[in-house]
Amino acid sequence: MRIIRFLNESKVPVLVALTDENEVYELPFTDFMELIRTAEDQQVAPSALAERFIQDAIPVNVSFEHQLLVPIEAPEVWAAGVTYEKSKDARNHESGGGKPEAVTCYDKVYDAPRPEIFFKSTAARTVGPKGPVYLRSDSNWQIPEPELGLVIDRNGKILGYTIGNDMSSRDIEGENPLYLPQAKIWRNSCSIGPAIRLAETVSDPYGFRIACRIFRGGEARWWKAPQARAS
Repeated sequence: MRIIRFLNESKVPVLVALTDENEVYELPFTDFMELIRTAEDQQVAPSALAERFIQDAIPVNVSFEHQLLVPIEAPEVWAAGVTYEKSKDARNHESGGGKPEAVTCYDKVYDAPRPEIFFKSTAARTVGPKGPVYLRSDSNWQIPEPELGLVIDRNGKILGYTIGNDMSSRDIEGENPLYLPQAKIWRNSCSIGPAIRLAETVSDPYGFRIACRIFRGGEARWWKAPQARAS
């Protein structure tokens, strides 16, 4: 089951449940965390609470041509870097390292018990599906990065999974690792959504497939095939 937020024709935020049968049901909430808090109060799983509301309801006809919103207005978005060997090698190459005898900060963090966790975005800097992402005027090498997103509570419990775009300035980060905040954080440098897949409905999060397409002028100019499992 997936949870989606969008603006209806009256410009009011609406929360809906999208079932695995692609049926859409409106929920009596306008915010994802409201669903979570209600489920906690009733001591049931969020998916079970949603099932109660849709059990005798009639599916609604939604085209999603209305404005899709971020599925959750997260006060903070954090990201994890150098999470796999290919990422480590790429960061070494960008920074001029990567020689067999050299040991860089990327080598060290890849093998370290404490992961690289960096601040990525605020609610004001994050956009939803079809929202514009911006480019830095002081960077000549900027790329999208499709990411698996985790929606977690204050105790670190995973509530659901979503997808995101971690826009990055590769030339700025490659010049100096201390420039990471400048290479990662600016207005509209992060997008998430459209849906949150409720955690308890996912049997194997390592089986997710993530793909990236870049469109220019309405035409697909670049396509990265989805990977079956992260390495």
